[in-house]
Amino acid sequence: MCMITSGKATVDEIDTLINGWGNRLCGQIELLESTSLNSSADKSIVK
Repeated sequence: MCMITSGKATVDEIDTLINGWGNRLCGQIELLESTSLNSSADKSIVK
């Protein structure tokens, strides 16, 4: 499970936007990791 927090955001909309972007990015990284476990190149691309 990948958890990304936005830290201290004073505006709820900004907080939601940052969290949403972070979760999408995190989902893409998890997708790469789960679909290319046999590729050693992944570890150098996704840090």
